[in-house]
Formats: sequence, structure tokens, C-alpha cells
Amino acid sequence: LEIRGAGNLLGTEQHGAIASVGFEMYLQMLQSAVNKLRTGSEEAAVGDVLSTEEMNLDLPLDHFIPRSYIRDEKLRLGAYRQLANAEDEEELDSTLRSLKDRYGPAPSQLDNLAYSLRVKLRGRRIGLRGVIADGHDIVIRVDPQRFLDVEELSRRMAGRIVVGPNRIKMRRKGEGWQDDLLSLLDEMAQLYESGRAAPVASAP
Repeated sequence: LEIRGAGNLLGTEQHGAIASVGFEMYLQMLQSAVNKLRTGSEEAAVGDVLSTEEMNLDLPLDHFIPRSYIRDEKLRLGAYRQLANAEDEEELDSTLRSLKDRYGPAPSQLDNLAYSLRVKLRGRRIGLRGVIADGHDIVIRVDPQRFLDVEELSRRMAGRIVVGPNRIKMRRKGEGWQDDLLSLLDEMAQLYESGRAAPVASAP
């Protein structure tokens, strides 16, 4: 379950979460999220939808479903569950279309939530440990057991990243940083899939 800032909700991927933390712990996490929603701190609850033990996601965005968009609590919880359970971006986009068809144009907070889930899906696909805001930077924590051609990645990103031990840092500049982050994740995926290997250990 994960999303920090706006809340962590009902279950990210219920079966995946249960498998990774155990049924009892999953129920505790779920109950905690529901309690936060009931007490009004929905934004605090969203963090659990985006973050999991596998990958921590913490982006500087307001990402949640406003009550003004879906007023009924059960329907809002159901929408969170549908979004969090999306197994890939195609399913995520389908869920978003359904919400827009039913409730109208998405508010910015929902767009941010969808973006955060998109980052989570892409990051999880390449085995990232975390995508975390740190001041004006976005820090990507990679799996130390996997290898990546960091010199080629730096070339493709035209100097916009700094490579350190088991992490890649991207400067967050202007409004375009969100597109830059998705581009970085896509480039990483291509290099991982091509098998171009070099340890993520030091700056190029």
C-alpha cells in the first residue's frame, strides 16, 4: 500500500501486500488507512497506497481523491482500491477513464495520484527500492544486486543525473521534472532489458 502525502489506502495490491507482510499485518495496515479516512486525515492515508515494503514512493505532490470529486466515502474508497490494484498502466488508464466518465474531469490531485501510481508501476517493473524527494532532488534507490550501464544512462539523460552508490539522483527543475522522471525510468528500463551492465556504484 503506498503513496505518501495524500494517503495510503486500502490495499495497494491486496494479494501482493498480503504475501509480503502477512495477513494479520495487512489487516492492521488496512484498518489504519480506513481509520485515517474516517477521522478526516485522508491525505495522510494515501501514503500507504503508494508505498510498499518492496518500494518506497515519496513525491512532492498533493495526490489523493478530493471529497468534492467523490463525496460518498464507500465509493471513494472503492476508487482508491481500483487505482491501487492496477497491475499495469493500461489497467490504470482504464480505471481513470471510468472515473472520469462517472464523475467528470479529474481534479489536479487525482491526476497527481495517477502520476504517482504510474511512477510506482514503472519503478516496480525494474525492481527499484525507492523514488524519494530530497529537497530539490529526486533520489532513485536501485537494487544493489542488479546492474546498469550508468555511463550510457548519463549520456542519454544529458548530464541531468548524478550516480552514487546504489542510487541515482535527478535534479528537480521547474514543472518539467515529472516528465523528466518518467523519461529517466524509461531509459533505465531499456538499459536493464538490453542487458547493458555496470554496477551503480560511483558517478560516471
